[in-house]
Amino acid sequence: NPDNTKHYDKRMLNYVQTHLAPQYAYNEELKDWYAAYNKPGAVVEYFMHNNPKEDWVVVLDSDMLLHKAFEPKDLPLERGWAYAGRYDYLIGTDNGLAVRHVPEITPRNDTKAGCIGRRGDRVGGPYYMHRDDLRNLAPQWLNYTRIMRTDMQAYQDSGDVASKKGDRIWIAEMYGYSFGAAKSDVWHIWKEDFMLYPSYTPQGIPYVIHYGLTYRVNSWTFDKHAYYEFDAHKCTPWDMDTDRTKAG
Repeated sequence: NPDNTKHYDKRMLNYVQTHLAPQYAYNEELKDWYAAYNKPGAVVEYFMHNNPKEDWVVVLDSDMLLHKAFEPKDLPLERGWAYAGRYDYLIGTDNGLAVRHVPEITPRNDTKAGCIGRRGDRVGGPYYMHRDDLRNLAPQWLNYTRIMRTDMQAYQDSGDVASKKGDRIWIAEMYGYSFGAAKSDVWHIWKEDFMLYPSYTPQGIPYVIHYGLTYRVNSWTFDKHAYYEFDAHKCTPWDMDTDRTKAG
């Protein structure tokens, strides 16, 4: 939408080659506003207009910071396999939720990214996989995200603590990915240093720090929701006399 993009910081867009995808947050058929439609929607849109030459692709969220390079020699994979963040609360990959939505998937007999008997992996971003696997699973990711937003029973067996009876579950996109990947025969490997939240104890240098939780150190706290207007281009020292500094 030109009315939105004209306000984008050109410095951010020019750091790397950037594709601007249209807004996917509103599903007209479902009359459903859900910001997370944008994630699979943008990936589908990207591959409609781009044919990357790089073999391996990383999908990150905007609240993730890179701490280590993704080197193929350090992350060996075959087609049909991916690395991803570990999200144990996705209990619906191996209970009635999965049976309702992907009954045709043969239950897994390994624990590489979840328990034995699951029909989808307990994973979320970041993702690291072959570009063709991502290209193939993206439409299923978007499709199952829509499907999960129509399951009004999912609040009971999805593990979504933010949802209650009558709600569309907030983590629909995560299940959309898990089930969409399973339908595309892409499976995952947990790696303990792949993604960590602040305050987790690292076993080494993590590839990604995910600022999805409030972080506390003694009397100091950091929560990304308090810093929508923060200008990351301004260097330290930051003005710490205000509760929510916006710049350096």
